[in-house]
Formats: sequence, structure tokens, C-alpha cells
Amino acid sequence: MSAEDEVTHPLVEQVTIAIQDQLALLREGVSEYQLIEKLQNAPYWLFDKEALRESGNLFQTHFLLFHCLYTLRDSWRRGQIGELAISATSIKLHPYKSDGPAIAEADPLRTYYLDWSHFSRTTESDVDDMLNSFWKAMSDNAYGIVSEPDKADALEVLGFAPDATPTTQQIKRQYRSLQHQNHPDKGGNNTLSQSLTAAYKALMISKRTDD
Repeated sequence: MSAEDEVTHPLVEQVTIAIQDQLALLREGVSEYQLIEKLQNAPYWLFDKEALRESGNLFQTHFLLFHCLYTLRDSWRRGQIGELAISATSIKLHPYKSDGPAIAEADPLRTYYLDWSHFSRTTESDVDDMLNSFWKAMSDNAYGIVSEPDKADALEVLGFAPDATPTTQQIKRQYRSLQHQNHPDKGGNNTLSQSLTAAYKALMISKRTDD
């Protein structure tokens, strides 16, 4: 049995079925945080309230969800149901295209999330290192370029329309308002707080590039 076939978590089947129940939501587009919230509540109750707290719980919840998403992406490609775009800020099921990517094409993220050994072997220290690397990459990209899809995702995370053109002041005001509601120090959610910060930084980079 290959690493991709070694699935040992008891929730894999239930999470996969629950995601399939949300086809309408996936066609509209949903963030990882919003999808996890769906699965935390009725009628599923698949993730408990600790799922997004502490780096270890956060990683395992994220890995389990993305494992199921990449498995479904393969299945939906084969069945010509659609093309599932997967990222933390936007999970969206697009119409199937016959000339779209094939399952056999190299995809490092797919390989990572379908290798179940990463779930158990990744320690809290490893997760902290990953988060630190992410924020360092964001900092290093301070004068880089934000792609249009990433910009649209960032706009949606901050509550703007994906084709909106908010001013710098509007972005700052919206970020401060949402962060005030969701910052962990105020009892908010750590994952959402980080997503808001990443979206804010991306839009600030984009504004500097546009200007």
C-alpha cells in the first residue's frame, strides 16, 4: 500500500461525505475557515471547538480537511464534475474543462496532503516553523507582486467584492474592524486572525505595486 493510500483517521470518510453535501457552497466559493465552521456545527459536528486552537490542533484539522479536498478533486476530475481550486482563503468548484489539468500532472501540494504520514509525523514545533516561514515569506515579498487571483482572494477575506478597488484607507479601516472582532487576545479565532493579516498584507503589497 502506498503512502497515498494509507488513511487511518476515523473522520476521513465522514468529512469527505460532508464536503460533498456542500456542492452549492463550493460552487460559490468558501474559505477554509468557513468550511471548518460548517463542519463544526449541525448537522455534522465533525470538528470540536478546539480544532482551530493551538498549532498542533490547527495543523491536524487543516491537514485532514485538505487531504479530503485533494481526494475529492481527483474524484471530481475523473467524473468530470468540476475542477476544485484549493487554497486557505478560497475553496471553489469551477466547471469541468476537458483541457484542464490532469491528475497525473505534478502537484507538490497534492502529493503532500495525500501522504498521510505527514499527519502524524508533523510536530507542534514543525508547525510553528512552517508558520514562521510563511510570515517571513510574506515579509520578504513586501516589494513583490501579488497575482490577480490572490488579490481577489484577499479582497474576499476582508469582506470586499473580488473585483472591488478599495482605497488604502478603506483597506486599513476594514482590517482594523475585523481584527478587533476576531483577534485571539479578544477571544477571537487565531486562524481567521492570521488570514485577515495575510489578506491585509497582500492588498498593501498590491496597492504599492499599482501605485
